[in-house]
Amino acid sequence: MRIIKSFFIAFSMYSKIPMPQFQWKDEDMRYALCFFPWVGAVIGVLWYLWQWLCDRFTVGTLCYAAVGAAIPLLVTGGFHVDGFLDTCDALHSYQSRERKLEILKDSHIGAFAVIMLALYGLIFLGGFSEITECRALTVAGPQLLPDIAVQMINDHLHCVRLIPCRRLCLLFWHCFNRSLSCQCHFAIR
Repeated sequence: MRIIKSFFIAFSMYSKIPMPQFQWKDEDMRYALCFFPWVGAVIGVLWYLWQWLCDRFTVGTLCYAAVGAAIPLLVTGGFHVDGFLDTCDALHSYQSRERKLEILKDSHIGAFAVIMLALYGLIFLGGFSEITECRALTVAGPQLLPDIAVQMINDHLHCVRLIPCRRLCLLFWHCFNRSLSCQCHFAIR
């Protein structure tokens, strides 16, 4: 039951997807970190479905990019954008450390945050508009899938390419000198 509660907690924290409400306890949050990538997986599935709809009904590039860029904001509720804006305001204030910490706590948005949000939006729209093929998404599969199963899935699914997670884990272990156990990684190819 703790694992299911951890799943609900992860989605309650990082998404606007309605989840059952209950009292959060420390033991329920033990595995929540393992489910954070699942929020990204939901965003990835919604992006894939949006691209499929756009291909099927010949939606224009501007509409495709605008809605595609809005999907993560709609799913997460702009949770990360708020932190990004606060950080931009504090960094661009050129004030003392104490004043920057006050700016981070302030709920109002400043001019530098608006400028950086516009810049971020333009870069994201431009980047998203360049993703034109379904094959652009590469998904690292869970460790439970043996290499032969991953190869069979890759042979039948032409839009999604799976990479065995243990190969990625070895790569990350060499880079960070620690192993990864339960995370799935998404990357644009």
